[in-house]
Amino acid sequence: MWRFVASGLLVAALTGCGSTGPTTVRLNEEFVLAPAQSVEVEGTDLSVAFRRVLEDTRCPVDVFCSVAGNGSVELHLFGAADDDDVVLNTVAYPQSWTDGQFQIRLIDLEPVRKDGEVVKPEDYRARLVVSLKP
Repeated sequence: MWRFVASGLLVAALTGCGSTGPTTVRLNEEFVLAPAQSVEVEGTDLSVAFRRVLEDTRCPVDVFCSVAGNGSVELHLFGAADDDDVVLNTVAYPQSWTDGQFQIRLIDLEPVRKDGEVVKPEDYRARLVVSLKP
């Protein structure tokens, strides 16, 4: 019996049970995900999970930069034409992904960077929107 209880707790931890973010979102509604968090898109079979930040070379807000830099996030999609990992960027391309039916766009990566400070991986937040492909 303890094995089943432990398994249930592990599943709850891995699925983000008790997290403060949304579990479902509507099409065309902006939402924010933390790493290892996921949402289901209402009325569809699509789910979006934020895996991790792959790159963060964005210019710190308190420094003058000649180049903006880029933030790159890895998402995992379930229920799209291809269940796969997708990489989206803040400045570089691609900033959005489509499978012909849905479009997912990275709006922003938070928090903003500050000179001399390191953002811990768990502190990142990806602001996203899912819509039907125009």
